[in-house]
Amino acid sequence: MLNVVCKQLSLPQFQPQHMNFMREYVTLMGPVARALDVLQGEINCYFGYVIPTISALTEKLNAATPGLHVTHPLQTALLNGIKKRFSEYMPNPDCVMATITHHKFKLSYLPPELRGAYMLKLDHEMNVMNAAEPATADPGNDDFYASATQNQQTHVQHHVAYLNDTSTEIHMLQKHPQVRNLVYQI
Repeated sequence: MLNVVCKQLSLPQFQPQHMNFMREYVTLMGPVARALDVLQGEINCYFGYVIPTISALTEKLNAATPGLHVTHPLQTALLNGIKKRFSEYMPNPDCVMATITHHKFKLSYLPPELRGAYMLKLDHEMNVMNAAEPATADPGNDDFYASATQNQQTHVQHHVAYLNDTSTEIHMLQKHPQVRNLVYQI
């Protein structure tokens, strides 16, 4: 198609190696452009998007390897640049917590070996947040320790319910107000 246009405009036509280069370039730079759109966006511009976006971009660039013949050095440079620029974010606990508390991602971009540790961190963060809230006493309850026990059980149920909720829409945070409050703190 491009050569037809060039011919009609009396311009030199592209050689097959030029066409191959452009195809490979689009294969590599298309995902980079989409990742930049996400990270620079005004609508979905949350800290929780960093890890999933960089992980997805890295995965797409690595998956392109079998079809690359000419642009392999570009692929290597892109992957090295991403690693250099974003390597500090991937293990950053705040960045990971921002991803976990994002309704779209939760634990999906966390390596399985780290999920238990970050579930404990989520539990800890919610405990800290709950400790800052004033306790409400039930005047009809004679058990002196009932409030603390009930708050702890309810808290654990909330964060497990959040992680098990299959919804990825933002309105799902209305069902999980403690997680929603944590999202605004991160």
